[in-house]
Amino acid sequence: MDFDNPWEGPYCGYTTVFQDGDLYRMYYLGYPDKANYSCYAESKDGIHWTKPELGLIEFKGSKQNNIILAGAQEADEAHNFSPLLDPRPGVSASERYKAIPDYA
Repeated sequence: MDFDNPWEGPYCGYTTVFQDGDLYRMYYLGYPDKANYSCYAESKDGIHWTKPELGLIEFKGSKQNNIILAGAQEADEAHNFSPLLDPRPGVSASERYKAIPDYA
């Protein structure tokens, strides 16, 4: 996958991929302009990826992006954001997705 959007910046990393039913979900860190942005992409085959416009976080005046979490460099809320899927029986749909932030 190409990391070619302005909010991804010159560096992308901390990529996490997991399968959720028939869909692969990818979460990764973009690093433009001294800020961190956690972004989302998805794939049906794990090879061809799309970056859906989620409309959640504003970047330079627009929410037309795939950003799910923004963190200032000082606060680092988005740095090393580690999402996971909780497959345990009985976990409600609203609690299936979890994440561990890194505040180090």
